[in-house]
Amino acid sequence: MQRWHLTLLLAAQAALAAAFLPDWTRIEPVMVPPPAPPPTPLSEISTAGTLGVRAGLAQGLVPAGQASEQYLVLTLDGQARAADESRDFNIAVVLDRSGSMASAGKLDYARLATDTLMGALDERDRLAVVAFSDEARVLSPSELVVDRAQLAGRLAGLQAAGGTNLGAGLLEGLRQVQPHVDPSSLDRVIVLSDGRVNQGETSTDRLASWAGAASADGVTVSAIGLGLDYNEDLLARLADWGGGTYHFVDQPDALAGIFASELERMAAVAAEGVAVQVSPAPGVEILDVLGYGHTALAGGVRIPVGEVVAGEPRKVVLKVRVPAALADSTVPVAQVSVSRTDAPAPAALQVRAMASSDRGLLAASVDQELAVLGSQAEASDLADKAVREWERGNVTGMRDLFASSALVAGEAASRYGSESLARQAQDMEEDEAQLEAVRPGSTEGRYQAILQKESNRALAH
Repeated sequence: MQRWHLTLLLAAQAALAAAFLPDWTRIEPVMVPPPAPPPTPLSEISTAGTLGVRAGLAQGLVPAGQASEQYLVLTLDGQARAADESRDFNIAVVLDRSGSMASAGKLDYARLATDTLMGALDERDRLAVVAFSDEARVLSPSELVVDRAQLAGRLAGLQAAGGTNLGAGLLEGLRQVQPHVDPSSLDRVIVLSDGRVNQGETSTDRLASWAGAASADGVTVSAIGLGLDYNEDLLARLADWGGGTYHFVDQPDALAGIFASELERMAAVAAEGVAVQVSPAPGVEILDVLGYGHTALAGGVRIPVGEVVAGEPRKVVLKVRVPAALADSTVPVAQVSVSRTDAPAPAALQVRAMASSDRGLLAASVDQELAVLGSQAEASDLADKAVREWERGNVTGMRDLFASSALVAGEAASRYGSESLARQAQDMEEDEAQLEAVRPGSTEGRYQAILQKESNRALAH
């Protein structure tokens, strides 16, 4: 088009528009109210000593007139203790010496790891060593670490033979530690096993309950699984209920490093024996506790969290159903109380919401930090279930659960602009592909399943 044609056309359009435009000089100005500010966050924070707790819903406002499912998210943040609060160690190492420990030099590396641990302790610390096969035997009773040569000599004579009576070893380790429990000490049993329990108590629930009772009395239980033949679900449960850490070690020569990191982590513990109790308000239903074992109570649930380490925040996520409420009313959701075995705990927190019919306010009430944590925990929980279905040979169930996991993480990543959730969604697709490529029960399949379950457990926590 010639330039003059374009100019003429624009002029004609302007004249036509002017004929239909209102005369703004004759219209009264309309005052448009500013947008309402987002609602005040409804989460609560309480701190006592070296432990801070925050509790709240991922969305502070709930839709009026209808029930809704929400993430109830608790975060526990440990603060470093003062330098003059350093505590002595009171440790029992419980070593599997069953026949399978003779292969690949596993027992030799276990001795080396114990030597490494002993070398990092000083004369104020206590160490006991218990070995188990068909039964438990005390190689060295709990004593101050003074004569290292004597303990090294006892370890050198350890031979691998027999079955796997982990329960006997655990109980004996606890017996060595418990008489010396003190507020000024860090008290721990470290269990190492490469096999499946086939002697004595074999119930995972029963063994985990022993670890849970020990944690309630101030003794933490950590677990190390060596190789591919051990029962990782049992050892993970021991650590969860015992309040400690769980490690998977596929190479025996990594044991010394694991023992050293366990000691380093113990030195940074900010709170021990931490447990959370959630009591829902009338009408509120707890649908699930994501990624944690828990005990049902008459008025809610008790969730063992164990130790909280400075610089390593922990999270606990529950899915709850909040009942319908009238617009602009306050909706009680739950009371959250925290206990710990080594000091007074933060005060109980009241979790509540507000009901609203305003879509804009509902959207603005999302606490993105808590929403991301909740989505991360749910995606991890679904992925863990997917791996377990694959182990049962249910490939279709595995695919469905992985798809649900990736959907939860992917949609939340887009909604909240979260790079961590986007990576998690990508990881879920890769994890599924890895399991599709191997056979349940194969060495590679077992290896992938252990790694994935350990990763999902860590993300859920």
